[in-house]
Amino acid sequence: MDIFDKDLDWKVQIPEKNMYIMKDHSWAFAAWEIERLKGNLLPDSVLLHFDYHLDDVPDGLLVDGVLTASTKEELFRLTRTRKEINNGILDTHKIYIDNFIWPSFARGTLGSMFVIAPQNLPDIAKWVLREEKVNSSQESTDLTRDEILQLIPKEKFNNVYRSFSLEEFEEKHLSTYKNTIKNKGRILDIDLDYFNKAGDSFSVELATETEIKTELSFLLHLCKWDLITVALSPVYCGGDDIAEYLLKLFMEVAELDKL
Repeated sequence: MDIFDKDLDWKVQIPEKNMYIMKDHSWAFAAWEIERLKGNLLPDSVLLHFDYHLDDVPDGLLVDGVLTASTKEELFRLTRTRKEINNGILDTHKIYIDNFIWPSFARGTLGSMFVIAPQNLPDIAKWVLREEKVNSSQESTDLTRDEILQLIPKEKFNNVYRSFSLEEFEEKHLSTYKNTIKNKGRILDIDLDYFNKAGDSFSVELATETEIKTELSFLLHLCKWDLITVALSPVYCGGDDIAEYLLKLFMEVAELDKL
């Protein structure tokens, strides 16, 4: 199977590692919610989101059925597929690569989030708390602050901690993170596009192999994880070949022999 087939929604579960690996980050939402439905995640779990991008567009909250879906099949139907994208079927709200986080806050699966993302944009949490002006992502949403706060309690936005790099996270938020995860579910969410420092889909500025392996090792061994989700995001990594290379490095660090 060619996992980079443009028509394929490739994703795989590795139960012995409490891990899901997926081509598109959209499917992380379903993975989190499936594991909670199974009883493998506590309510109000703590998310560590390691990604070049914030992925915090709030219109995922508008997806029909996003708060009530209670089976794997229902959760999958909420997510925009490659077939829909390739056929231009974009007329309804669906879970996508940039809006999959806040629905899990609204469903009570997530209660806190630590973000490590160099993307140079203000984050939604600060906007909701009225500390930042709107950016293009927030302007495009159909939701007002008050409507968002009707779905997600304000205290959860106070439990969002933003870092622009792993170094900043270690310096400013690591101690808070260790205190926050006590008696809480722990989710590590990685997008391998973090390692393309160019930050766009048109150019590549890849971190060194040593840097990549060192940072992945730090994350994977930071604590005992209840769930790990990993996205390849080939377009934002710089193409299929680079995504395949990054996946290979991840598999080495995670001690995965095969998928």
